[in-house]
Amino acid sequence: MSSPSALLVVLPLAAALAHVVWTDLAERRIANGAVLAVLALWPVQLLLTGRPDPWWTGPPAGLLVLAVGLIAWRAGVLGGGDVKLAAALATLAGLGGLAEFLLVTTLAGGLLALVMLLADRIRPWLAALAGQLLSLPVAGRLGTFLLGDPAGRPASVPYGIALATGGLWWALALLGHS
Repeated sequence: MSSPSALLVVLPLAAALAHVVWTDLAERRIANGAVLAVLALWPVQLLLTGRPDPWWTGPPAGLLVLAVGLIAWRAGVLGGGDVKLAAALATLAGLGGLAEFLLVTTLAGGLLALVMLLADRIRPWLAALAGQLLSLPVAGRLGTFLLGDPAGRPASVPYGIALATGGLWWALALLGHS
């Protein structure tokens, strides 16, 4: 059973990651404010829930991911927002949760890349479905994204979605530990 204190970390994290998913999908951008909101949850988590591993493992995990991420950014593999968000989420996960966070994120990223490759083939069908299922403003923006000229969009995978999946996986584990 989850404690109310864990929810004080999980719910703001879920809100910040929902914002990340939306902006990364629509604009291929992850705002610094969202990354800072995620990082600000680290001391809240320490104060309210404790952690399964020592408190000091958060910063080294974040720095390790940031160092590797900067290499990937320099090589053009990841965007700067992706790197910053990955480091913030790794800080939350700590060294004890880092491998699982990275595994879930990597699997979600591979699935996302596959979906993005297939999206060009099913783009008209997805846009029609979005128009039927979502409210007009949301459907309009998503429909523009789905029906827009792929050459007009950045040729990239919105990896913030995969990072959010890994972060939410970690949050569910936190609920299980509290």
